[in-house]
Amino acid sequence: MYQKNQTEGSYWSSNVPVVHCPKCKEKMSMLLKSTDLSLFYRCFEDCKREGKISTRDFESAKNQVLHKINQEISSKREEHENESI
Repeated sequence: MYQKNQTEGSYWSSNVPVVHCPKCKEKMSMLLKSTDLSLFYRCFEDCKREGKISTRDFESAKNQVLHKINQEISSKREEHENESI
């Protein structure tokens, strides 16, 4: 039997994590700020055409990606538990 913090087998996904723009929902690109060498994300799609620059700091984008991955793992765990019943 597995404990709550363990899953059967290892988690693997071919889905590449993507950070989406909170305004237009398009894919954002990771860039490096030259002034302090910090990472951030910027939208180059609809927001740019509208004349609005949309950016996200690295930490908030990382949290979005981790949340999505945790949802995928929970979904897989639930599927596995339902198959066991």
